[in-house]
Amino acid sequence: MREAAGNEEAILRLFRFAGMIDSAIACASFRKSLGLWCIPDFDQAEKIVCQELYHPLIKNAVKNDIVLGKNTVITGANASGKSTFMKAAAINVLLARTIHTCTAAKFSIPIIDVMSSMAIRDDIILGESYYIREIKYMKRMLDRLKRDGTVLFVIDEIMRGTNQREGLAISEALLGFFADKQCFVIAATHDVVLLQKLRDKYRCCHFEYRLNEGRITFDYKIRQGAGGGSNAVNLLAMFEYPEEIIDHTNQILTDGG
Repeated sequence: MREAAGNEEAILRLFRFAGMIDSAIACASFRKSLGLWCIPDFDQAEKIVCQELYHPLIKNAVKNDIVLGKNTVITGANASGKSTFMKAAAINVLLARTIHTCTAAKFSIPIIDVMSSMAIRDDIILGESYYIREIKYMKRMLDRLKRDGTVLFVIDEIMRGTNQREGLAISEALLGFFADKQCFVIAATHDVVLLQKLRDKYRCCHFEYRLNEGRITFDYKIRQGAGGGSNAVNLLAMFEYPEEIIDHTNQILTDGG
């Protein structure tokens, strides 16, 4: 204690030095573990440029090239890659802002923070339903807009916790509100009506699937424009649902139900 007395600042400098070296080693080790990585570019343009972007935790991940504008809606079939792409984008914003290491050949962004509304679950302990949790997540985003700085909002299946009519109205109002604020938005939806209502404010991208002899395959590549279709009924067949249910579902869809 006598040796330390009067040398507190020197000791703190040693700790900071050791911490920086340890962090640098960890970052170098992470880079070495990656098959492809880059140092991010920070640009003031209102776009996110992705070349060979991939999710770092997925083995043999499919890489994607896309330039995202300020407001983007992603559509596509179930399990086609929407959520994984959105997570990859969000994770790489965090990696760019922290350790200047991105899982891509090129990743160019403005100086932005990131907030997400994904994989929401109800909370039995707190007594909060799925919808209550969802509106709390969205309120966090609304509150974030009151602070300085630009933020990326990543939203998966917005307002699906309530009935279709109100959910569509709230989704349109929320995404319309975000459209001209100091934020980027990447939102995924299956709702083609919502897509049509936002067509003047949001650019659309999509993921596709292929159906061949009753087998569904995906290439997990993002594409510009609307599309992607739906594979919900086909997936029932893949999991061997009774034909009576599948036929009835198709009949309801044919009748416009």
